[in-house]
Amino acid sequence: MLEEARRILAAIDRARERMHEVTSGAVGRIRLGATATPGLYLLPALLTEYRAAHPAFDLQFQIGSSDEIAERVIRNDLDMAVIAGRPHTPELRTKT
Repeated sequence: MLEEARRILAAIDRARERMHEVTSGAVGRIRLGATATPGLYLLPALLTEYRAAHPAFDLQFQIGSSDEIAERVIRNDLDMAVIAGRPHTPELRTKT
């Protein structure tokens, strides 16, 4: 029983360390979508800088139509998106 308790405590310590890495920005994942204009002309340079500054982050980037990108955010297939214009759905919040 003591050995099992030690394994559990070690697992908790590893989980705390991992959470600290994620919250401090050391590691993690961002799934970003964009429509063609920002995806081809505005974001590539910014994403290159971000990847250089945060090499442990898994940055996934996809370009699609406004409706497709909005639907993927709603389904939680993407964490966030940059689109030209406003999405045609009340389920998403926008920031300009």
